[in-house]
Amino acid sequence: MFTSWIQAVSIMRNICAHNSRIYNRSISTRPQLIYSDVIHPHPRYNGLYQIMLSMKYLRPTEDSWTAFITDFKQLLNNYSDVCDIRRLNFPSDWESHF
Repeated sequence: MFTSWIQAVSIMRNICAHNSRIYNRSISTRPQLIYSDVIHPHPRYNGLYQIMLSMKYLRPTEDSWTAFITDFKQLLNNYSDVCDIRRLNFPSDWESHF
C-alpha cells in the first residue's frame, strides 16, 4: 500500500512539474486506498482525489495537512465559478475523508 502511495504522489508531482493539467484528467496510477476512503460506486477513472488521499497518509504532521486542506478549500472557493470539483474526481462528501 505504501509503495502505491509513493508512486501516485510521484506521478502527480511530475504532472505538475511539467505544467500538465490535472483538471478533468484520468491519472494512470491507482493508489491502494484504506477501506474507509474507497468511493462507492467506484469512479470510472482515477483523479486528484485518490492522489490526495495518498498524500494524507504521507503528511509530516496533522497541522501541515490541516493547513493544506484549508488552503485547498480556499482555492476551490476562489474559483468555484470555473472549477467543478467533480472534474477532479471528488465525491460530494469529500471533506469528510480529509
